[in-house]
Amino acid sequence: MSDLCENIRCDGDTIVCSNEYSKIAEIRFGKMHYFGDDNCTGIIEKVVAERHYICYDWIAFNRGGKHEIDYIETEDEFVKQIWFYSSDRIDGKTAVKDACTVSHLSETQLREFDFSETMARFKLINEMEIRGMKGLFNGYCPKYGHAKYYKFRTSNLGRKRIEKPQNTLPSSPKITIAQEDKGTLIESLPESSRNYQRIISYL
Repeated sequence: MSDLCENIRCDGDTIVCSNEYSKIAEIRFGKMHYFGDDNCTGIIEKVVAERHYICYDWIAFNRGGKHEIDYIETEDEFVKQIWFYSSDRIDGKTAVKDACTVSHLSETQLREFDFSETMARFKLINEMEIRGMKGLFNGYCPKYGHAKYYKFRTSNLGRKRIEKPQNTLPSSPKITIAQEDKGTLIESLPESSRNYQRIISYL
């Protein structure tokens, strides 16, 4: 149907394809593989559950951003991953690094202060310190002679959250919710189909 079809509605073992003005086709099927295409109705049923998100917090290092660490992984869902990258707040190549933390949070957690941008920043510093990372050298203690270091100083740059796919069930036993992505399926095509690659690559 090329780009003529705007909506697909599933009714048992039949799909009805239509555009803005009228029905284009009605197709009866024996097996359907569903890839989550837009503007489709009646194919899946969403399981009602609390929404969950992948949450990205970008954090700037105003002091203590020079180190050799690129990645930290924790055992918690809150600030589960920490990625350090060369700061793009400074022109040119710089040794100063900023950080992006990755958390997996529920909708309820996102409304709580314990999982806020501020707490993500505090947890980042804590994870660095328990691994022995230190801020800028600040001389020696006159009384005891041991080295002193400045505390890390950070600020929040922003937060972005992406909703995770909700659990879904097919509306009919004839429908399979595909687990493979389209790219994988294209790569697994038999050799006899390679002549169509110039067309398939645009899908």
